[in-house]
Amino acid sequence: MNTRAKGRIAEERAVAFLRKKGYEILLRNEVIAGVETDIIALDGDTVVFVEVKSAYGAYPCPAENVTKEKQRRYVRAAKSFAASRSLFDRNIRFDVIEVFDDRMEHIISAFDADAK
Repeated sequence: MNTRAKGRIAEERAVAFLRKKGYEILLRNEVIAGVETDIIALDGDTVVFVEVKSAYGAYPCPAENVTKEKQRRYVRAAKSFAASRSLFDRNIRFDVIEVFDDRMEHIISAFDADAK
């Protein structure tokens, strides 16, 4: 199985996981301000941008692949998304879901809008 297929499977698992936790999925794989976002969801009144990182095999910490540059791009996308939908009164959060062969780790507030 190629990397892209593994990524799609990981995202499907992450979406199911978030729905089970009561999140409302708004968008998937949406390009906003030139940035492809994995999942945009609502957790109550909070808009959550979720980056999904998969690790099939023995890779120790997929979240480490969410680099500062990736964080900056997600923040740019979130600002554009909020502006285009007049969501200035909503909290915005950035989560990472690590998908392993046998489990998932949900890192809530993995980084903030001050990513530098």
